[in-house]
Amino acid sequence: MTNPMLNPAFIVPSSSCISSVAKSNQFRTHDEKCVEKWNYRRGHIIVVRTRTQMSMKNGEDWTEGKVLGRDLKQAEHTRVVVMGGGSFGTAMATLFARNGYKVVILLRNESLAEEINTQHRNSRFFPQFELPNSLTASTFPEIVLPQAQLIVHAIPVQATRDFLNHNAHHIPPDTPVLCTSKGLEVGELKLMCELLPEILGKKRSYAYLSGPSFAKEMMQQLPTAVVVASRDSKLQQTLATMLSSPSFRVFTSKDVTGLE
Repeated sequence: MTNPMLNPAFIVPSSSCISSVAKSNQFRTHDEKCVEKWNYRRGHIIVVRTRTQMSMKNGEDWTEGKVLGRDLKQAEHTRVVVMGGGSFGTAMATLFARNGYKVVILLRNESLAEEINTQHRNSRFFPQFELPNSLTASTFPEIVLPQAQLIVHAIPVQATRDFLNHNAHHIPPDTPVLCTSKGLEVGELKLMCELLPEILGKKRSYAYLSGPSFAKEMMQQLPTAVVVASRDSKLQQTLATMLSSPSFRVFTSKDVTGLE
């Protein structure tokens, strides 16, 4: 049976509906308090209850923070470390934090780390957005990396080798890594799925995220779809559960090279 968590619908206002869909026989109108749930898999719109009572057919209520497949109590004790505080690293950290996880962004800039910790903002990339309270920042890899249950690699590709050569020894050998960096290392002509195992070891589990995703739209919680590819099927499912939200849909794949 397919886990419904792996196919979360996007929640969009009626004014945002695609005109061709809106004109179809499957489109139904409702009162102003209703929203439409756009199900990309089935290709139609489902009218659901009011915003304050909005729920999926299985009874989960997004307004109360209950998400199928995700234990929020367990999430509170799961530490995610995002290496890199650029725009996409910040957006990924925010996504995890909004989903209930404790997140630390690993930075080099001490003043930016202090700003995130005291003002809950990253003024360099997203001055208009307040960051979740469960998101903090650190400049001490020797402290945060050994404590991570999941590491998100958001360092630019061309800086990856140097960064990891200096910090790999802080990362436990069994900690899984999700890579969001995209591109080819110019010097060695290697993809990230080749570079990371070379430096961090081939025994740990790796996953790679890609898709038509933009950091600002993720911060705005606009509908976004991505693919997470991993040769570890359990890690695929875990990440889909951790990342999925009403505005963020995750597809999974085993084709790591194809994804990159």
